[in-house]
Amino acid sequence: DAGNNGSLTLPDFVIDTTAPTLSEVTPITTPSNNARPSYEFTTNEAGTLSTNISQGFSSPNPATVNTSGNQTITFNTLPDGTYSGKTITVTDDAGNNGSLTLPDFVIDTTAPTLSEVTPITTPSNNTTPSYQFTSNEAGTLSTSISQGFSSPNPNTVTADSIQTVTFNTLPEGTYSGETITVTDDANNAGSLTLPDFVI
Repeated sequence: DAGNNGSLTLPDFVIDTTAPTLSEVTPITTPSNNARPSYEFTTNEAGTLSTNISQGFSSPNPATVNTSGNQTITFNTLPDGTYSGKTITVTDDAGNNGSLTLPDFVIDTTAPTLSEVTPITTPSNNTTPSYQFTSNEAGTLSTSISQGFSSPNPNTVTADSIQTVTFNTLPEGTYSGETITVTDDANNAGSLTLPDFVI
């Protein structure tokens, strides 16, 4: 009633309703046999990092990121499978969330399984012998026999069907402990030891 005024100066405060913006730098290699893959991105705001991948991150620890250059995150061990619709999220100090959807990726740590169908006839006077087998995965074919294959060319195989390989000309001798190997797209290698044979 006497008209006296009392004032209070408020502490400085910030209104921030803008979510962080995330941009991809390096996606996860796919398919990959690395069960702890890394991913690179940038963010225009620092904050706390989270993901909808249930295994979470092994690094950074604590799960925070900053605006200084590329941010590299590494996931905890992931089971084999296809990962689709997975995201990472940065939450800034004001509670705004910015998310980035990762490109689909595949984790595959399982080597192809090879099974013999028809061994090389032994002893044989055929210096370009053939061998039949199956593989449960497609991939690139190689062998410990230095002469290599004349077919298939290119040296690739398909999955779940009988594969016939023919060797280049082999010198006479006994072949023991020789192998063929199928390496899948994730770089897992499965090998099969051929029965001993004589040319």
